[in-house]
Amino acid sequence: MRTPILFVAAASLAASSLLRSQSWQPLLPRAVLGHGMAYDSARDRVVVFGGLYAAAFGAIVRPTDTFELDAGGSMRAVTTAHAPPPRYYALLAYDAARGRVVLFGGDDAASARLADTWEYDGTDWQAIATATSPPARSLHHLVYDGVAGRTVLFGGSDANQDLLADTWDYDGVDWRPVATPTSPPARMLGAMAAGNGTVVLFGGRSASGYLIDTWHYDGVTWSNHSAFGAPGPRSESELAYDAGRGRFVLYGGVRTIGFALQTLGDTWEYDGTTWMPQTPATSPPQLRSHRMVARGNSGDVYLFGGATGFTDHRGGHTWDGTTWQPVASSRAAPRVRDFGLAYDRGRDRTVLFGGYDAAGGGPRATTFELTGDVWSPVATPTSPSPRDQVAMTYDVRRGRVVLFGGYGVAATVHGDTWEYDGSTWTQVAAGFGPSARYATAMTYDLGREVAVLSGGFTGANILADTWEYANGSWQQIATANSPGPHYRHALAYDRQRERVVFVPGAASGQGVYLYDGSDWTFVGNQPASYPFGSAAYDTGRGRVATFPEINTYEYGPGGWSFFTYPDPPVLASGGRVIYDDARGALVRVGVTGDTEIFTADPEAHWAGIGAGCPGSAGVPALAGTPPALGGTMALTLSDLPASPGVWFLAFAFYSPTRAGQPLPRHLDGFGLPGCRLWIDSLAGAGALVGHGGGQGTFGLAIPNDPALAGLRLFHQAFVFDPLAVNGLGAFSNAAVGTVR
Repeated sequence: MRTPILFVAAASLAASSLLRSQSWQPLLPRAVLGHGMAYDSARDRVVVFGGLYAAAFGAIVRPTDTFELDAGGSMRAVTTAHAPPPRYYALLAYDAARGRVVLFGGDDAASARLADTWEYDGTDWQAIATATSPPARSLHHLVYDGVAGRTVLFGGSDANQDLLADTWDYDGVDWRPVATPTSPPARMLGAMAAGNGTVVLFGGRSASGYLIDTWHYDGVTWSNHSAFGAPGPRSESELAYDAGRGRFVLYGGVRTIGFALQTLGDTWEYDGTTWMPQTPATSPPQLRSHRMVARGNSGDVYLFGGATGFTDHRGGHTWDGTTWQPVASSRAAPRVRDFGLAYDRGRDRTVLFGGYDAAGGGPRATTFELTGDVWSPVATPTSPSPRDQVAMTYDVRRGRVVLFGGYGVAATVHGDTWEYDGSTWTQVAAGFGPSARYATAMTYDLGREVAVLSGGFTGANILADTWEYANGSWQQIATANSPGPHYRHALAYDRQRERVVFVPGAASGQGVYLYDGSDWTFVGNQPASYPFGSAAYDTGRGRVATFPEINTYEYGPGGWSFFTYPDPPVLASGGRVIYDDARGALVRVGVTGDTEIFTADPEAHWAGIGAGCPGSAGVPALAGTPPALGGTMALTLSDLPASPGVWFLAFAFYSPTRAGQPLPRHLDGFGLPGCRLWIDSLAGAGALVGHGGGQGTFGLAIPNDPALAGLRLFHQAFVFDPLAVNGLGAFSNAAVGTVR
């Protein structure tokens, strides 16, 4: 009788494969300086590739990040089978006749000049082996000339860092040098765009300094069109042609005044004869090494990235001929450190609060939410005061983000508790609770449905106490053992062990402890003596992932291990990581506003979640084996009634809610006091299983389909038991099996 039901489950499995990535993937481009950008008019997409981003230890090359901004304003990473090697200052041009984005050269991660040609068709990158090629270079100029039907390259800096003045064009098969009768002087970092039957080049930097000249190229020769009233001398500005208005638009750049580097924020338009300064009501920040493209379908000019001085800019703006407008989909997280971060399971949002704004000076009191791929500020009518180094977690039982303590303005140490419901912050009535502190940590014990807080710093004393928060009130737990005085540590709830894991921080040595709700148990030492600062339980790997400033460690069934994440992030002190259940991925938010996700290449494993409720023979306990492709996940249910009977096994894929209510859902109102539903079961995806008393078994065959690798299959059992106190039966714990 169970076979048809299993077919439903298998069909659901096949239809719900998990999209995985095998490296850290930024939600918005981290390559905000020296990146390449082009507008694919056939697909109405802006394509962004490569470049640099600012990290804790200087500018870092982001090697193979490809992004697309769609017509709806959403910018997302694109996973390609192939990609150009790491590089920056390699420009892109869109060949409209062939529907290809063209890339040439740039600097690699070791700052060596490159001479390769690549094309992107909207799906994948392909290396193009040409018979002839321009010499290796970077900081050059690249545009597509629609009249000639060729991609045009000019100048740049060669492998010896000498400036170039050569012109080349590319027809999709080969490069050819163009011997022009006249040519602009050698330069790099100028602004070049094609439109109205000509290619326009402005400014840049020569061996003697910044340039102010304007040149036209008609496919045969260059002609000097410099005129009085042009924008001032500069390099690293950008130029785009707005075909709808017949104007070239220029923005920003950089120049040196005396010994000071000045970044510019002026807007100019050029009609082919005259440069005209613009006075928009709003503008992007002063920028250099940004990128601009004209979006014909949208009728605007789109600007993305760049830097103000040495501070990078991840925002996007559009120019409509009158003013600049910020693009909401390009919003990154705020540039703060030591902020609070929590994943709201009920609303599938990541919530960020406060933090220390080094650029603006002092702690902040702003609330941000990550919805999909976009960070947005939330205007709340009430809020905690400005602060950093707070403790934050999500209370699943109450459906609230909980915040405690922090370090505020004028060295104020806070001891207040706040709850956030998605629209406002509400301060919990003052009363018995932890003393004021900061640099503490808090996590949510999903099995016992309580928030656990430990340690911290008062400004004078390092603490070692343990507290629990449930139903709006605090309770101090007198434990026989303790990790000792500690702060800047991390706590994470290990769903497989059903224990809170203490990851050492400052002043606490290297000891790792587990907390079961009554006491701490020492389980060994961490691999290093410096504080990690952030930790999260990765359901996909069944491990607690810990993130110090440089290295990454995992704490799993075999203890500590060093895990080399492909394309690892740099988590500077003050960044945070959480686990996003809906994505099935770690989410890392850095101190420079960058946000990255990592979905690990999963290991087949099985882990219990939460606890069941008692029947006549105790609490039914569900145990299982890791589900492997082409194998069978064997499930065993123990503590069943002594007499033969039946139990129902329900399957689900991840859902944080059921009928609009966050999970787990308490079933007291359904005649099942103390019982909780941990999963949002799928209709028809389950099986009735008979048992002979005491214990029951069930095997679920996993199709040998590689598309299922990484799938998380949740399950929970209900035992029909008329002898139970409630007269109906008992629920087991829930569990998740990750397919590999």
